[in-house]
Amino acid sequence: MKIYSQTIVIPTRNRQETAVFAVKSCLNASYDKKQIVVVDNSDDDSLKNLLSDAGVLNLIDYHKNDSVLSMRDNWEKGLEIADGELISVIGDDDAILKSSMEVANFAFNRAEIDVLNGSSALYKWPNYPFPGRKNYLSFGFGEEIKINKQPQEMLRSVYSYEVDLGTGPGLYYGFVKKEFMNRLKKIRGKYLIDKIPDFDSGYATLLYAKAYAISNRPLFIQGHSAKSNSGSMRYTSTQRKNIEIFASESHESIDGIFSSSLSDLRSNEAVIVSAQLRFLEEIERVLGKNALVLNKEKAWNYIKKGLSEGYDAIGFISSIPMLKRLSEEWNIPYAINNKFQPGISNSSLIYEQGFIKKINSNATELNSSNTNSNAYYAVVVNGVKLGFQNILDAVNHVDAMLPTMRSSTDKDFADYSKKLAAPEMDFKLLSVRQLINQENYEEAFDLLEEILSVGDVDMVANNEVEAVAENLQAYDWASRYFARRFSATGSLIELERLITYYKKIGADELINNLNNGLSLLKIEKSH
Repeated sequence: MKIYSQTIVIPTRNRQETAVFAVKSCLNASYDKKQIVVVDNSDDDSLKNLLSDAGVLNLIDYHKNDSVLSMRDNWEKGLEIADGELISVIGDDDAILKSSMEVANFAFNRAEIDVLNGSSALYKWPNYPFPGRKNYLSFGFGEEIKINKQPQEMLRSVYSYEVDLGTGPGLYYGFVKKEFMNRLKKIRGKYLIDKIPDFDSGYATLLYAKAYAISNRPLFIQGHSAKSNSGSMRYTSTQRKNIEIFASESHESIDGIFSSSLSDLRSNEAVIVSAQLRFLEEIERVLGKNALVLNKEKAWNYIKKGLSEGYDAIGFISSIPMLKRLSEEWNIPYAINNKFQPGISNSSLIYEQGFIKKINSNATELNSSNTNSNAYYAVVVNGVKLGFQNILDAVNHVDAMLPTMRSSTDKDFADYSKKLAAPEMDFKLLSVRQLINQENYEEAFDLLEEILSVGDVDMVANNEVEAVAENLQAYDWASRYFARRFSATGSLIELERLITYYKKIGADELINNLNNGLSLLKIEKSH
């Protein structure tokens, strides 16, 4: 199986306190052939200093811009630097899960795809502005990877609003082949064209890719912090300022970010609809004039729904005149109840924590159509009760709950993950041997305990266990190890060692019973 080189690009601007943890999550990912690119668009060098203090600056490709670039240009710079065969982009308050690069490598070996996206877990940092959502963590359980071999048909479904893909399957929280990115660059002149880079990447996948895949298994954690776009845009008082800053740094007017019809509707959904309208020009160049038409009635309802789900009702109420004017301009029905119902932003962790049964409407078109609506498919975790300090705590929690790759029902997947784990285990065993040669048996014991806690039955440390056991008289410990080894392999040699240690701990009755039982069995697997 090919081992793809992979690059994770982290574009960042003035979020130094979270960007360090984004970098650490990438370094913690269980994959050797990786590159981490940080393109720092900040006003000062404090991130560089924090990375140096954390001892990770020399482990990454760090680049500081001389002047502030637009978000798109900062992404573009990172993509130019990236030399991996698979490329991802994460935000500076996001994280990658530890096994995700392994999952990506396996998926690209098994399927002819240009892009792999995953269902992202969601974590809200302790400084998130809505009190009821601080240290909120949610994630799904799925293992299926579903391939879409007709991306342009999905694009049609998106424009008709039969499916909501958000910004689409692209670089953001995804893995994209560099060769596909280079193909896009030849066609478009740049990797990214639109001023909203995550949208541009996702919709370029739908327009140009041969096939893409969606993993029900989370691959990344989408972080929302005090300074994140998603966080600030959920509050009416801050969203206008946030949009103005984004427009200024992108060297754009507000009308350049939104279509003129939507410039007064300051919401994430209005940003996406505006980008969809801009992207129609490129679609027509590729597919022909009027190949796709935006369903404006459904787009209007999409914007209305987003405004009504903010953390305060002020944004929705104050947007009603603009929504009414837009319905008239687009010649579509105006559908807003004229009675205000308080409680619109009553959600909070204490009400939401626990297992989730509700089907995610965004996923139903991409995942199995036979989803059991009574089955649990996700969980909301109260990180306040667990004492989460940052997104790395959320990563550890998700990693501790998701099935490991080694438990996969796909034998090739399980075998592949064991093979990837072998070099790390071999290195640790080498350290154990060095400690034994130095007669440092206590440290050798501690390191062996760490190795054996992985529980990988294919790992062989027979000689090391014997050396430590004999010198520390840890005979009971050694007997448990060889009992496990014999149970996994059926090796008669390991059975002999097991009996030796049973004798040393005085388990004579157990030895007799074991021998009697073995006399009635045929050992089918012997090494």
